[in-house]
Amino acid sequence: WDVTLMLAKPRQELHVANVQVRRRDGDEYARVNIELSGRRIRGTIVDENDKPIAGAVNVLRGFTPETGVRVDADGSFELLGVDPGRVSLSAIAKGRESVPVEVVVEKDSDPEPVTLVVAPEEEIACVLTTGAGFPIAGAHVSFPAQPGIGSTYSSPSGRFRIAAPRGTSRVPVAILAPGMPAKIAMIDVPARGRTVALIVHEPGGVLRLSGSSTHPWPWIFRDGARFSFATLLTPPAGNGPPSWLRADGIYMSVEPGTYTLCREPFVSDACVQRTIAPGATELFDLPAAKEAAK
Repeated sequence: WDVTLMLAKPRQELHVANVQVRRRDGDEYARVNIELSGRRIRGTIVDENDKPIAGAVNVLRGFTPETGVRVDADGSFELLGVDPGRVSLSAIAKGRESVPVEVVVEKDSDPEPVTLVVAPEEEIACVLTTGAGFPIAGAHVSFPAQPGIGSTYSSPSGRFRIAAPRGTSRVPVAILAPGMPAKIAMIDVPARGRTVALIVHEPGGVLRLSGSSTHPWPWIFRDGARFSFATLLTPPAGNGPPSWLRADGIYMSVEPGTYTLCREPFVSDACVQRTIAPGATELFDLPAAKEAAK
């Protein structure tokens, strides 16, 4: 079973996977003992004036919500049972968000206390065009948002807006435009009142993901941007299979460039990196990469 625990103190929602539930013969109920074996993260939420503020803190592994806790007016919080690895902490308070803070949780020690500063969101205006300057309408745009991924579509003029906490310097986006290569990019937040120009470059290449590499979905990296590979998959049209699905894996049209695929939401020696040229197909086989890393 996958179990959600609602702790009374701290007021934390905790998700625990793969809990075995067994009932002894003769017993009316099964007794389940759950041991929180992870580490503890402490910290404080403050506003732009460095004053503590009530709100909530979310913990994400990649873009997947893992746990969260409600925070009282003193701003202090404590998170229990956080498994080792890289996680991202972000806070919400009175309609404001904090810039995500990455924390490395070690196996044998708790991390240093974290301060999360909440600030009003700012909208970033963008325009999406082809290399020839024609606007791209109806493109699906994904970007980080509380508590995971936000999305929007480009207008007939190719324009769209995304939101980010004030103080954010760069925002990753994944763009799926009909009939065009997928684009993964990092947006540099411009000065207020300016518009970010984004171009989908053609012709694209093909990223082929072997069938054995699809479960769980890997993470894809390009130029500092990171998304779950599933973010790039469009739903099938009609009742047939999606166009990207074939017997020997997934074939995804992407912009030319260098891509890295990883099992975890961070880059390591177990990842696979390929440079995809226009019109070329590159195979990403994560199990093969793991064997090479060993």
